[in-house]
Amino acid sequence: MERHPRGPLGGRALVLAVVVASSSLLLMSPAAAERGDPDAYGYVWVDSRVPSPIVPYNWIDIVPTGTRLALDHERCTFELPMGFQFRFYGTLIDRLYVCPNGFLSFSISGFEPLPPIPDPADPNDRIVGLGMDLDPSASGSGGVYIKSYTATTPRRFIVTWDGVYREFTTRKETFQIILDQNQTSKDGRILFQYKSLVDIGTPLVGIENRTGSSGLAYPGVLGNGLAVAFLPPSDAGLPPDTLTATPASIAPGSATQGAANVPMARLDLAAGSNEVDVAAIR
Repeated sequence: MERHPRGPLGGRALVLAVVVASSSLLLMSPAAAERGDPDAYGYVWVDSRVPSPIVPYNWIDIVPTGTRLALDHERCTFELPMGFQFRFYGTLIDRLYVCPNGFLSFSISGFEPLPPIPDPADPNDRIVGLGMDLDPSASGSGGVYIKSYTATTPRRFIVTWDGVYREFTTRKETFQIILDQNQTSKDGRILFQYKSLVDIGTPLVGIENRTGSSGLAYPGVLGNGLAVAFLPPSDAGLPPDTLTATPASIAPGSATQGAANVPMARLDLAAGSNEVDVAAIR
């Protein structure tokens, strides 16, 4: 709450209420925005490319507070707890494997991010952010970090490759995969963010179910400052999300100097599809 000095109005002061809100992947889609055709299950891809971005690029730095994983260039982790349930192609999951070569897996069927997507042949059941040979164990390389946000809405699990060397080079790649929990009955949202990439060519990027019968690859060229989201069927047909604040009632018109706990404003907030967190009122 901001106090404004008393001016010519004497004992009456204007009090302004400002609401700062946040939600999961805030969709910004104009009618002309591009998106990938749905896969057999119904997931679609969208991205942050101009002039018609659908999802914003908003890098989340977890390196100072996250956990660095001990990874070599060929082996994935053991199963890691996510801290919450995440629905992926209709299956509830609460554990995953993090693999050095730019991908996550829910049932290890290979350590290499081999194309194509989809394909019934192994590997399957994966989320591939940057499918290429990376080596976080190399001397001088950055690391792979994880962080679970279990007390936020939505709950969120983030994996960041922070300046990880391409195998046999000193080229550093920095990107992250974000898993956003959706409502219990709905599949989760998946976001890839690319902060700094060096001459990567056209690596595999996409998602694939457990059997390889459904999956979706991102066909665009990757670049710095790009966000790519894979949205489940429940989100695919949504219009742009809008946060609506019903006009506030400011009362009373005046208050006795020194009075405490004076109600100043009432705001009704509604969003079309995303949940709203009130971060601050001032």
